[in-house]
Amino acid sequence: MLKTLVGELPVPAAVDTWEEMEALTTLLEEYVRGGFFADVFVQRARTAIHPADAPGTEAVLRELFEKLVELERQAHELAAAGDKKALKAVEAEVDQAAAELWEITEEELAEIRRSLEELRG
Repeated sequence: MLKTLVGELPVPAAVDTWEEMEALTTLLEEYVRGGFFADVFVQRARTAIHPADAPGTEAVLRELFEKLVELERQAHELAAAGDKKALKAVEAEVDQAAAELWEITEEELAEIRRSLEELRG
């Protein structure tokens, strides 16, 4: 389990290299944003993790995916309702979770946020 500000995020024990973490987070982003079902994500993610058949890997992948899908759903609902304050809070939670997964420091995260603000105009 990876403890983050948004709660504990399960990470399969088999994910023990930077390359596997990168592959997993890339898949998560693609499959969460793409609206895929958990079963489809788990099947695909198993090819990125070695050994994919380690005990509990499938359940952990499913739990991680479902938590991120829920955060994405909340963000979409808040955006549709025009609740900018709550949306900003959910986006900050997602940013923090990603920063912790990628081991990004607070300073680096702040710089990323500043750069994104500049791009937005």
